[in-house]
Amino acid sequence: MTTVREVEMTGENLLLAFVIKWQGDWSDDKVPNRRRWLENNGISLTDDELAAALARARERFFERPAEVFVCRSGPCRERAPITPPEDVCAYTRTECQGPCKHAPVATVRVGDRCEVFAEMRSGEDWRAVLDFGRRAVAAGTLLVDPGAAQAFRYDPVHDGERISAALRPAEFLVGVFRGNGEYADRAATFQKEVLSGWEAGGRFISMRMSATYPLDDGRRDVHHVLVVLGADSVSDALSARAYTDGGFVFEYHVEPEGDALIFADRVPGHVEGCSVERSATRARKRLRPTPYGYEETIEIADDEGPFRPYSSVAMRRVAQAR
Repeated sequence: MTTVREVEMTGENLLLAFVIKWQGDWSDDKVPNRRRWLENNGISLTDDELAAALARARERFFERPAEVFVCRSGPCRERAPITPPEDVCAYTRTECQGPCKHAPVATVRVGDRCEVFAEMRSGEDWRAVLDFGRRAVAAGTLLVDPGAAQAFRYDPVHDGERISAALRPAEFLVGVFRGNGEYADRAATFQKEVLSGWEAGGRFISMRMSATYPLDDGRRDVHHVLVVLGADSVSDALSARAYTDGGFVFEYHVEPEGDALIFADRVPGHVEGCSVERSATRARKRLRPTPYGYEETIEIADDEGPFRPYSSVAMRRVAQAR
């Protein structure tokens, strides 16, 4: 294959996408939904016309010994800038192949077997998948080394809880963690506990946090926070919303920094009279994966001064993700 094959919005191309979704083999109870989809797109067919069109679409699906089908409809098209490159291998653009939650989607067919790939987030991701497609087509088998495409394999039967690709950089935060924190400028300590897990089929991470700060008078200042971390459905930008035990809600924009995550935070305020804290007007938090869990550090700064260490806590994993 040497070119990219375009498709137009026609009944047969909509049915081709249906055939691709079911990999050439579907049950009769799936057809009524496809008929309604056609009608929603202004295409009305009699039973005989629909049966004939489905037969032609299936014939088109198996027209070549092997082929790569790239969905360019709906969410798959909207998630720019991830247009698949055309210099790796040729492919056919199709209408919606089905698993829109995991857009973008591509199907590689060799003979009567198919491999589905999902959530390619960059040109490099697409190159990995299309390179697999090129090698599979050339070899006449899907049993070629997937290489970097392995990370994008999608099993439509068993991957119902597949995590969001955009949240992979935050996967180290999932689990049950405990840690003892230290300050950079004094001998006091504090304790922190985090219980976090995947939510909504792997599309978000919820984090229930409890932090205990011993006070000079012997009391303990305990803070409880619920944080929900997710990604924008188009840009993949990470953001979090924190709900505090004081009834406040705070928004955070989270940025990758190597293998860590960093975001602007509120200036700490739980220890009264600390000189380094009283002069600070800005703060940022960094979460970095470690072999035992992750490390959380807070840095503070004046209006125009450089950031300086404030506190750190080694969060050790005590249980796996729920």
